[in-house]
Amino acid sequence: MKFSLTTFKRFWIDLLFLTLAALLFTLAHPNPVFTRGAGGLAYFILLPVSWVLSRSSLRLNLFYGAYFGWLSYALFNHWLAVFDPLAWIIVPLFFMLYHMILFPILSLVLRWKSGWSVWLAAFVWVAYEYLRHYGYLGYSYGILGYTQYEFLPWIQSAEWAGVWIVSFLTVVPAFWLNRLFLDSQAHRTLVQGLVLGSLAAVNIGWGIISQRDFTENTRWRVALIQHDVDPWRGGLPMYREGFERLKRLSNAALNEKPQAVIWSETAFVPSIEYHRRYRPDPLTWELVSEFLDFSSRFPVPLVLGNGHGERVPGPDGPVREDSNAVLLFHRGELRGIYKKVHLVPFTEHFPYGDVFPWFEKFLLANDVHFWKPGSEWTNLDIEGVRVGTPVCFEDTFGYISREFVSRGAVALINLTNDSWARSLANMRQHYSMAVFRAIENRRSLVRATNGGWTAAFDPNGGVIAELPPLMEGYLIADVPIPIDKSLTFYTQHGDWFAVLCLVISLGGVSILVVLRLTKGSCWFTINEKDSPA
Repeated sequence: MKFSLTTFKRFWIDLLFLTLAALLFTLAHPNPVFTRGAGGLAYFILLPVSWVLSRSSLRLNLFYGAYFGWLSYALFNHWLAVFDPLAWIIVPLFFMLYHMILFPILSLVLRWKSGWSVWLAAFVWVAYEYLRHYGYLGYSYGILGYTQYEFLPWIQSAEWAGVWIVSFLTVVPAFWLNRLFLDSQAHRTLVQGLVLGSLAAVNIGWGIISQRDFTENTRWRVALIQHDVDPWRGGLPMYREGFERLKRLSNAALNEKPQAVIWSETAFVPSIEYHRRYRPDPLTWELVSEFLDFSSRFPVPLVLGNGHGERVPGPDGPVREDSNAVLLFHRGELRGIYKKVHLVPFTEHFPYGDVFPWFEKFLLANDVHFWKPGSEWTNLDIEGVRVGTPVCFEDTFGYISREFVSRGAVALINLTNDSWARSLANMRQHYSMAVFRAIENRRSLVRATNGGWTAAFDPNGGVIAELPPLMEGYLIADVPIPIDKSLTFYTQHGDWFAVLCLVISLGGVSILVVLRLTKGSCWFTINEKDSPA
């Protein structure tokens, strides 16, 4: 590899452009500078990235992918350092590896001389977003479509294809602009621009005419309790303080005549059912019995997050098994329970303890509490209103909410605890994803959070009401229940568009590899120069 001052300068210019892209990525999502996010910046994130990839060698693009993947998520997910410094290290490392695979593929596509490269690059990007949100390591934070959560006419197409169609339309402009700047045959790129403009016009037009009118719908009045006490700060005194706030706020909310009162994820600690059944500790049972007495006198259904504990057979006798659960109480009786199915990797669940026992011990030594994953998408029947209750992290995945709705849920309730981070950016990032769950399924969605962002959305994704974060209070929301309970195309068919992007990407990239190996530079714009990295 030949060293020269020119290649050295170019290397640092490339890093500067990638740093700019990482900053745009962070600023487009909710962040400490723009709490709501600057969604318009999302259309330019991949412009400096595509410019760098169009002119750099394979070896450099591996390094550039590692650099961009690590930096973008270290900045974007800065709040993970509060959650767990180890998580703040691990998550960017995963995205460093993902982008080391993604960037060389995108580089090959962007060098293809055909105008179709613009579209194939967008398909590849959405395929990447889909793959990395799937499975045990699935992580939806940072999907570019979520940056558009406040532009309601633009995102209504999610009822057809989920957040993926919004991501696709968000990334295409950057790839198109890059080609416009670099392509010597500008007229060919302008034709692609006309196609893109037509798609944007159709998307906005559909978004305007497709939004529903709910004036005739039945309204379901709920009270969402935000007590702003972090259950992670353990011990009976803290659990009692949280319970006292929950009681006070819930009793005050009764003056608004709600049909149900909803508490947040793990709002009440300790496990109600475990201590009611087994009573291993008198002081803890005293607190649980106070809750049961309160719920028996409470006049409306009460939905709350709680660790559901049971004793199950173990190799050396009965062992305790806990699930992160949603409980429905009415008049002191447990009427329903949902156990969280999709747990947070490493911090809530690690299924590979037999393979990596040393790593499981390491996690447990760092104050991690593992839950047993649930196995059923159980809807709760709240006095005739059938609801799905994705717990915290679960509402960041489209497939989970559609599972509830496909089984008859007419509304969605997300119980969340984001208060541990004390970060408005973290809370708003989570909020931005919940908007899409409402639109995708055309169901109202309410978020009962510990410290924020408590809110209620109608089936268009519009805000019905919201409560300022990092304060205690309650929110009354009258949410529309659909008259027509038909299922959207997305609810029926799921992530079909993302799968289509994956299929097109695999086929298109495979063809390009063959063309590159057999036909050479006549099909591509090739720059074989390397730089001193």
